[in-house]
Amino acid sequence: FVCVSLWRGLAMEFGDLNPYGTDFKIGIIDPFSTWNPSLLLNFLRNIFLTPKVLHDTSLKHGGSKVGAMLLGATAAVLWSAWIVLHIVEISVPGCFAFAWIFYIGFVTLVTSQRVDLRSHYDINGNPLEDFFASLLLYPSVAIQLETVGEKAGTTTLVPLSEESVLVVNNGDTKSNLKSADLEMKGIVIENG
Repeated sequence: FVCVSLWRGLAMEFGDLNPYGTDFKIGIIDPFSTWNPSLLLNFLRNIFLTPKVLHDTSLKHGGSKVGAMLLGATAAVLWSAWIVLHIVEISVPGCFAFAWIFYIGFVTLVTSQRVDLRSHYDINGNPLEDFFASLLLYPSVAIQLETVGEKAGTTTLVPLSEESVLVVNNGDTKSNLKSADLEMKGIVIENG
């Protein structure tokens, strides 16, 4: 996990990764670092309902009904087997190893969905980050999957009044803007 963080920091430093690029609306630790009871409740709900989130997200983003149903059902079976095999460990020693194999399978499904959505929305990151996020905090990843279509809002470095703001979408160049627009006092870059 530290290696991935180091890679991201160096990629930003050397200009290979845009630190102001598109990102998920909800951060991976936001349920704990912000005072937002509904976010914390979503986290607790997603401990049990992540397979349903995978199903709904797949449908919402163009997946087939059968594929979404198979994804949700497979995730539910893998997650349930993880829990059940830990309980069976009481009477059958060694079951915990199989439990963790099922959990890794579940995490792989969550990771693949996050990778697909990250690619679709051009969000910074890589599959290794997605895997570790899913492995450690899959309910937060489920919240991100639910909210991935929502924009995170606008970002500005200096607070500006409304009449002095020019909103520019990522990727716009000076040639796309009118000369009157360039005479504004500040620019806000829309994130996403």
